[in-house]
Amino acid sequence: MLAPFIRESTVQTNETARGLVWLLPLAQVSWPAVHLVELGASAGLNLVAERRNYRMFDDATPPRPIGEFGNGVPPQFATICRGRGPAFIRYGRFPVILSRTGIDLAPFLLRSAADELTLSAFIWGDQPARLERLREGIAALQAVESSKASVRLQTVHLPDELPSFLDSLTPLVEGAPVAIYNTTMTMYLADEGRSLRVIIDAWARRRREPVIWLQWEPPQTGEPPAYAFQAWTADLWQAGNHYQWQLAWVHPHGTTLEWRPDAYDFGVISMQI
Repeated sequence: MLAPFIRESTVQTNETARGLVWLLPLAQVSWPAVHLVELGASAGLNLVAERRNYRMFDDATPPRPIGEFGNGVPPQFATICRGRGPAFIRYGRFPVILSRTGIDLAPFLLRSAADELTLSAFIWGDQPARLERLREGIAALQAVESSKASVRLQTVHLPDELPSFLDSLTPLVEGAPVAIYNTTMTMYLADEGRSLRVIIDAWARRRREPVIWLQWEPPQTGEPPAYAFQAWTADLWQAGNHYQWQLAWVHPHGTTLEWRPDAYDFGVISMQI
């Protein structure tokens, strides 16, 4: 049983702590509603991050709370933050999620208890807390199944099929901003994600409504403060303008981050959008 599973199964990473990548930025803007799009979604569990609980603390002794996001029951996720962050962190308000679309080379559809066990098998056995977070994520996904904003997963090969996917998405997302995000995905692409920027930029510039693109990915420039830390970046297209920020260096599981100077600027601009 184990040998065929190892030989035939495609590893699926569903680190549900990464939902903070879009949850915090969208809590800072004044948009009443938004469409979500995840690149490299796997089972799509991070598309329901607002149903989880994310707490942020400074690095004092003892740590002091500086923000809390999502309506899940704590404790679930905690992030220790170093440095000067956004101008301020707003929470307690959030845009309505109009749709949740995830694309992946091999989407993992949770149709049965056996599928849930398979997904659980990709977590190391000595990490029971991550297993519990995964189960909570599955429950959050199931909670939106009958809603108007249920999770929709599609097979899309990145980056080649991204232009046609975005064009097909356009009628669905007319009339409201779009938040695109991806985490720890670009390393699996032949060009390490460089062409994504060209494709998303071209699509976003054709839209009347704002587009924000949020990433936790290995840096293409700069030196992270610790091994394997990723760059938390934000791109915003609005009213003919394009803004870019690196918000922070962040641990791949979101446990620790170091704010970058851009985070303060993002906080200022986000108050105006």
